[in-house]
Amino acid sequence: STMQAVYNSLIVHMTDAGGSQGEDELAWLSAVQCAIGNGGAMIIMTLLGIADAKHSHQTLAHDQVERDFFWSAVWFAVLALPLIYIYKEDPPAEKSPRKHGGLVSAARSAFAAFKLTLQNREMVKYMVATLIFSDASSTLFSVYVIFGAQVGISNQTILACAIVNRWIGLAGGFLWYFLCRVIGARMCYLVAMVLTLVAAVMCSMVRTDLHYQVMNIVLAVAGAGWYIFSRVLLARLTTRANTAQHFGFMAGVSRVSGMIGPVVYGGVVLLAGARAGLVSLAVLAAPALVLMANVDFEVGKQCAESVPIPEAGDDP
Repeated sequence: STMQAVYNSLIVHMTDAGGSQGEDELAWLSAVQCAIGNGGAMIIMTLLGIADAKHSHQTLAHDQVERDFFWSAVWFAVLALPLIYIYKEDPPAEKSPRKHGGLVSAARSAFAAFKLTLQNREMVKYMVATLIFSDASSTLFSVYVIFGAQVGISNQTILACAIVNRWIGLAGGFLWYFLCRVIGARMCYLVAMVLTLVAAVMCSMVRTDLHYQVMNIVLAVAGAGWYIFSRVLLARLTTRANTAQHFGFMAGVSRVSGMIGPVVYGGVVLLAGARAGLVSLAVLAAPALVLMANVDFEVGKQCAESVPIPEAGDDP
């Protein structure tokens, strides 16, 4: 969560996030990052032979799992560590004598930032909608493979779809970017949310390998969309000076709210079965779609600009 918050904040600082050109740049950077991430995962999964892995009794061999985890970590290091030397930051500005660091000062600043964020009604609406939706969609991504295995989808199909999912994410990032230039980031995010709801319902009706494959395509396309545009729209609601606080706040709250989806899904599964549990995730995400459609991003940005987030050392 910390890495994600820092990364999102950094890519906003690499663009002129205050205007339409900055939003276009941010969408492009997010699309490229989505493509690189999925492309890298697709390459390592292909090299490790995931789709052709030997399995018995619906499980992978233990040594195969250990080997996959090890080489995935190595692959992550190969792709990520060079960024330490590629990315160049401006030297930090000198702080006034009255501003001092320390854990207590940073905590007071974070609490003051939290209170000010809650005064921005549009920001709160966006965050609530995103947190509910991401919770439901993350739960769906966590359980749909298990559900496929439970209803008799072959391991070969499940493993092949895992790689196809990455291919779709690679191409989908760029397709979403070009669609964004036509209908805008907000509409793209709403479309991605609708596709996720559709995928949840489709998953509940999966009975054959073909059903699973079609559902996997819809879910992969939707996942690339909400991954890209959730950060683009949050950047529209914040200022460059406040990106770290807002992205950090989102990352922190998401850890707390992340239990809602699993609890809802698990409760419905116990009462009515796994298929009903998948439909419940669509029901959970539906209010988030309505709330997101009613966010006024212009008003939210004006509010964020008029109430700056305090820095560490400022009086709360």
